[in-house]
Amino acid sequence: MIRMPDDRTLTTLEAIIEGKKFEIINDERMLIVTDRGNWEALGEEIDELTKREWIVSVDAKIEATEAGKYWLRRRIKEKFDAAYKERSGRSGVGRTQTMPSRHR
Repeated sequence: MIRMPDDRTLTTLEAIIEGKKFEIINDERMLIVTDRGNWEALGEEIDELTKREWIVSVDAKIEATEAGKYWLRRRIKEKFDAAYKERSGRSGVGRTQTMPSRHR
């Protein structure tokens, strides 16, 4: 079983996917501008995502790989399913669910 990175690192991955502009602040921080706002990524988060091959640098821009997108979608689904189970007291197994909008 793969050990997932912490939630902050996964938020950095999500910001990279949505990123419109990337700016290096210093060796330890990068500013990622998205339609939803700005996110400061830590160098260790970028290193972790690069090591996992979930992001790559393409033409001076960072992009998520298909593997990175897959694992982020999977983690979002796991969190949604756990929240559903907690609210309803049911497992949700066998039920079709729609992911909530992240743009609220």
